Amino acid sequence: MLDVTSPIDQSMHEHTLAAVASTVYAIEQEWQRRVREDEIELLKYASSDDDFTPSVILINNKVEIVWMCKNVKQIY
Repeated sequence: MLDVTSPIDQSMHEHTLAAVASTVYAIEQEWQRRVREDEIELLKYASSDDDFTPSVILINNKVEIVWMCKNVKQIY
């Protein structure tokens, strides 16, 4: 979360708030894109060798299970 507050000042340009809000939105979108890419990369790595380790469960930042190895799926 980004704090984009600023003191009220008559000397500010009328489009400043819109420019800041637009920039913040673009930064948030980029962060979300990077989180998705990181999750996909982790999934590709883990699923590339399903027998790499006997018990693997991958969870995302929201603590949701996104992938389980075969051995865990049989138990779970």
